[in-house]
Amino acid sequence: MGTVAYGWLARVHWPAREQAIRGLIRRHFLNETASRDPMTRILDVGCGPAWLAETAAALDAEYLGVDPDPPRGVPQVRAGRASDVEELLQPRDLVVINGVAHHLDDAELSGVVASARRSAGLIVCDHALDAATPLRSRVLQSLDRGRHVRPLEFFERLRGWSRIETLRFPIRIAGIPAWDYFAAAYRPEPQA
Repeated sequence: MGTVAYGWLARVHWPAREQAIRGLIRRHFLNETASRDPMTRILDVGCGPAWLAETAAALDAEYLGVDPDPPRGVPQVRAGRASDVEELLQPRDLVVINGVAHHLDDAELSGVVASARRSAGLIVCDHALDAATPLRSRVLQSLDRGRHVRPLEFFERLRGWSRIETLRFPIRIAGIPAWDYFAAAYRPEPQA
């Protein structure tokens, strides 16, 4: 898929993803709602155009985006890869993997998830794939640049994490559900 087509699709699916992520943050990770230490900064892994910076500002949180090809002119974004999360992480960060998990192989995703255990929490937002996933969604997933679309079952239990809430929602094009997405919030389990 070309850059122009991807940019158009990103704008189409961004509002639903942002709404799901913002809702999870409000319900579980802010001062008023956090069951443990609230988050103070969003660490956006594979941030792309850094649209979550606006969400962070609206929630009175700091923001740091990490991307191999960072957008120009966004001071809160650093060039880097998923493997850089460990050195950038602060204890009150909320690590967000937004539309990126299917671009990471198993080792990369496991590394980010393991490193993030020192944070306030984790949100993963990505393609939803299970028996209920309609054919149209499966076709769009197969056309995606990412080659690692994982079944939802994979995200039910991440090692070292307690899942708090999972949302499943459609990405709509012209009001028609085009493909299925999910957003899941996790808290790190106590380390022994």
